[in-house]
Amino acid sequence: METTCAYCGWRKVEIQEGHRKRQYCSDGCKQAAYRQRKSKEKFSQRRQTEQQAIAELRKRWPDFSWTTWFFLQTVCRPLGESFMEQAAKIINDERMQAMLKATQIFQSPLQDEGQL
Repeated sequence: METTCAYCGWRKVEIQEGHRKRQYCSDGCKQAAYRQRKSKEKFSQRRQTEQQAIAELRKRWPDFSWTTWFFLQTVCRPLGESFMEQAAKIINDERMQAMLKATQIFQSPLQDEGQL
């Protein structure tokens, strides 16, 4: 009986009677399939870890954007927790200054009109 290789898909795999069904045509295809499975598992574990870390950052700084959370996670966290805290404080201070400046710009003309 013959079937195709589960990894490369085109080579014929002979199956001898009385033995379990072979899935791969060679040890090379078997090893390549194993590596592929492991890399998918590793990628999904890494992605899940990053998502959990970003969820934690959302709790700590709920008013930050996703881009800022991603920056804190990927750039700042590897440099240490205290560095990430300092970066978040700087980002927050910049946001507050920008909001204050925008508020002053929009309030100034209205206040000038009220003083006339």
